[in-house]
Amino acid sequence: MYKLKRILVIGCILLLAGAVWGCQNPALGTKSVQSIEDMLKNLKNYESDLSITFTKNKDESNIKVKQVYNEDGTYQTTILEPERLKGYCTTYDGNTMSEYHPSTGETIQTKVSPVLNQLLFGTFVKQYKENPAQATDSTITIPIPGRFRYMASEKVWFDEQTKYPKKMEIYDTEGNLTISIVFESFGYNSIK
Repeated sequence: MYKLKRILVIGCILLLAGAVWGCQNPALGTKSVQSIEDMLKNLKNYESDLSITFTKNKDESNIKVKQVYNEDGTYQTTILEPERLKGYCTTYDGNTMSEYHPSTGETIQTKVSPVLNQLLFGTFVKQYKENPAQATDSTITIPIPGRFRYMASEKVWFDEQTKYPKKMEIYDTEGNLTISIVFESFGYNSIK
């Protein structure tokens, strides 16, 4: 019984000391937010493996993709899974968008889609740079320009230590989750 009281007293003292120290360091939590903002402002390009879940009427469909994005807006997205879509590739060179269909071996030119671009973390970064949002803890939420019923706002969660994005969610006009993107790997400013 004596050992239990001793452990409780020591625990309370440590807890109190931690609380006092934390109150004396109000900038403790802002350092993380500041470095996330710095990363976003300095991002020139990125390469990432993503797991994307589309939700509509409680039905979900999943794909895995590899995304390579440059600050000038050029990008390439390649589907890795499901197997039936593997190798399907969308490329934007700054002027034209093309889609490669591995089943036919054909590449076709398509119109640039602002909706498709919302699946890019780079689009989120561009919008953030144009209109810095409220950053709290390690999440940032911004509205999506345009009037897309199923894509009204997006929220990104960042890893506290690496400052890399962990997850991005897109919500409809009623606040319902429509798309969830998990960053399985992420590297930035490494593409030459």
